[in-house]
Amino acid sequence: MKRTGVLFAAFSFSCSVVFAQEEKHGTIKVKKETDSIVRELTPNGDGRNDTFIFNGNNIVEMKARIVDEKGNVIFETNKVGDKWDGKNKKGEKMKAGLYYYIQEAMGRDGRVYEAKGTIKLTW
Repeated sequence: MKRTGVLFAAFSFSCSVVFAQEEKHGTIKVKKETDSIVRELTPNGDGRNDTFIFNGNNIVEMKARIVDEKGNVIFETNKVGDKWDGKNKKGEKMKAGLYYYIQEAMGRDGRVYEAKGTIKLTW
């Protein structure tokens, strides 16, 4: 099986877990520390779950964003490897609570891949 597009979002210092259905020409993966559905981000500088990283392999282009419960875009990027540290676009700490990530990418195979889920922000 040839894999030409792999997309995943990750917490630092974590292991790989399949988040969505495998497809013939690619997979969507979420790297996370535990098997829980809600990922917890604790950006307190201890080196564990301090950032949420948007990564991918064989990606031609990517768009990723973090939104709050009201749908307001808190963070967005089109760069593979960018990290969210719990702050908004102005660098201000967001309040503790639930946030959502959406990552969409075009693989070298021309297919569109998407990963999305929930992040619990705790200070």
